[in-house]
Amino acid sequence: MLGAVVGQVSAVDLDSAPYNSFSYRLRDDDPDSVYFRVDVATGNIRTAVTLDRERRRMYRMSVIAQSDTVRVFLTAQQSLSLSRIFDFLQTCRTLTDSYTGASYPRHL
Repeated sequence: MLGAVVGQVSAVDLDSAPYNSFSYRLRDDDPDSVYFRVDVATGNIRTAVTLDRERRRMYRMSVIAQSDTVRVFLTAQQSLSLSRIFDFLQTCRTLTDSYTGASYPRHL
């Protein structure tokens, strides 16, 4: 599903504010980064395209957390494996949305 939340990253710094905040981004040179978007403030990872498990089952990306006040970078490797439940939920939501106009949370 386009825009579905598929993960989240977070960084923790034990310093007090404002020295403990981070911004998040995908590493540009990862080939799979084109399939995802990261919320700069929350670290939520969302799909940027509709993913098809029949075409590809595994995606890998690197998310960078950058301190907002100090030049510190942290990198986290993330993997996403698509399963049949993902396809099932997508089909159910598409059918339900088209018949009732209802909206559902996009958490998987």
